[in-house]
Amino acid sequence: MRHHHLSWFVLAVLLFTPVSAAGQESLWKLYFEAGDRAFQDKRFDIAEARFGFAEVEAGKFGAHDPRRTITLCHRALARLKLGKIDNAVESANGAMQVWGKTTWMTIRGPEPLQAANDLTS
Repeated sequence: MRHHHLSWFVLAVLLFTPVSAAGQESLWKLYFEAGDRAFQDKRFDIAEARFGFAEVEAGKFGAHDPRRTITLCHRALARLKLGKIDNAVESANGAMQVWGKTTWMTIRGPEPLQAANDLTS
């Protein structure tokens, strides 16, 4: 039980401590990788929560940062495994919106996005 309280304390410190851009990248990566490990272990509720923390951190890099896309995709998969279909669709749609507005899409053009939209229609 003591370990559980310590974990929440550490999490609170991490969430409320300002960090540099490099530290922010590390924090996003920490949450994302923790979510990925939980997903691989079939602990989908924990994966969803960790991807949620990673989503918050990715949002700090900018609304159209590619880290948001990958995080939203993974969160959608975790939510799908939990049977949270509406939430999974919401995350997947968010990922598509971010992906469609990244610099990569500006350079490459709309064809991949259109193809993805066609497949989901």
